[in-house]
Amino acid sequence: MSFSLIDFLQALTAGILVGSAYALMCVGLGIIFGAMRVVNFAQGDFLMLGMYAAFYLTTGYGVLAFLGPYGGPIVAAFLAGPIVFAVGWLVHRFMDPTGRSPSPWSWMGRIRKTERLCRFICQRQWDSR
Repeated sequence: MSFSLIDFLQALTAGILVGSAYALMCVGLGIIFGAMRVVNFAQGDFLMLGMYAAFYLTTGYGVLAFLGPYGGPIVAAFLAGPIVFAVGWLVHRFMDPTGRSPSPWSWMGRIRKTERLCRFICQRQWDSR
């Protein structure tokens, strides 16, 4: 089996897309660390929730049927952003109802609890068992 130009372009495109997702993740971590001086361990879990939201908007809620296979996933990705923003805002309000800015060590514990909660919910919802 030969390796053609089409195969090379597909591999190049896939690499650029995966690399850009990693780059967005790193930029988000850098912004959060620069603003709060705390490493956000729940960043990956919120990214996972955003990907699941985009997946379910594409397949389960008719965005794919309405816009087709080319526009549907793109529109679903843009719609998943406000959904995950709202979830993050609710988690922040739940973790800090007074609006005071606690110490960074307090935030570190809260972020770890958020990470565990997201993983627990996702494992209960999408576990293979």
